[in-house]
Amino acid sequence: MTALFIVGFIYSRFGQRSGAHRNPAVTLAFFHLVRIDPWDAAGYVIAQILGGIVGVGLGVAVIGDWLADPAVNYIAPVPTAGILIAFLAEAVVGFLAMTIVLVLANDAKFTRFTGIASGLLLAVFVLIAAPYSGGSFNPARGLAIAIPSGLWQHLWIYLLAPPLGTLAAAAARRRLSGNDATYCAKISHPATGTCHFCCHFAELMAKKP
Repeated sequence: MTALFIVGFIYSRFGQRSGAHRNPAVTLAFFHLVRIDPWDAAGYVIAQILGGIVGVGLGVAVIGDWLADPAVNYIAPVPTAGILIAFLAEAVVGFLAMTIVLVLANDAKFTRFTGIASGLLLAVFVLIAAPYSGGSFNPARGLAIAIPSGLWQHLWIYLLAPPLGTLAAAAARRRLSGNDATYCAKISHPATGTCHFCCHFAELMAKKP
């Protein structure tokens, strides 16, 4: 269900306008690739964190008793397989997810499928990696859940590992394909209209057979 929501958001008018960055780790990777200005990147990260906090706060207000139940505990991520494995799992998920986005979004033939791949990959990662890492994959989510749950001990894993993974993917992209191989910071770029990122999407489309 979450995967379907994400796909719908990415291809919605709002998602295509904003770039559909839901994750500070993704924004930092595009910043490393020089496709988003520093102030825009800071604004995105702040908005993502505040959005997570507000979303969890609304959940607490509406179904607080259920979320606070010890069996659920706000769906807080917990490194059930150990700290090292959890850290590696979160970092690897960040690396793989960002790599797929960068490969598809910057290929003129496949760029339109980037959003679908992102949603499907999230579902796969939740099934495979979440039992080991706790399944945060997003620093904003980890922080937002830590506030009501009070589980701060392992928060550093979920703040550090996903960005390290996405930044590693961005660094690999630059090294293997060059500084100009990433055309825009949008997950799904509309065919027309202006773009507020450091955008070269028109150049990508010009390469389409």
